[in-house]
Amino acid sequence: MSMRTLSIEAGLLSLKGLEDIIDIPDTVGGGIIMNATFMPNRLLKSLASVKVITTDGTLMKLTKKECGLTIRGSLLKNKKYLVIEATFKLKKGNQMEIQKTMTHNTELRYHK
Repeated sequence: MSMRTLSIEAGLLSLKGLEDIIDIPDTVGGGIIMNATFMPNRLLKSLASVKVITTDGTLMKLTKKECGLTIRGSLLKNKKYLVIEATFKLKKGNQMEIQKTMTHNTELRYHK
C-alpha cells in the first residue's frame, strides 16, 4: 500500500496520526525502512511495530525502538529486512480537521 493511500484511508476513518505522509511517494514498508517523511519525526510518532522477514526467511515482530530508525534510514535497511506489516497508534479525530491538515501539508511540500 502506498503511504498516500494509507494517509487518505486513515483520514476517511477519522483517524489522525498519518496526515504528514500524504505526499510521500513510497510504499508503507519502504517508507518505514527509509524513515521517509518531509516533516521531521512525523512517521515515527505513530509507528508502533512492524513485522519483517529477515534475509534467512525468519518472521520477526519488532517494536519501533528495535527498528533503529535514524534520519533517512533504519536497522531494517542495514539488515535488508522486508517489512510485511506495520502497526500504527492512531487517535480518533475530526475528519474535516484531518483533511485540512493533509491539504496544508501538501501545500507545504510543494511550495517550499
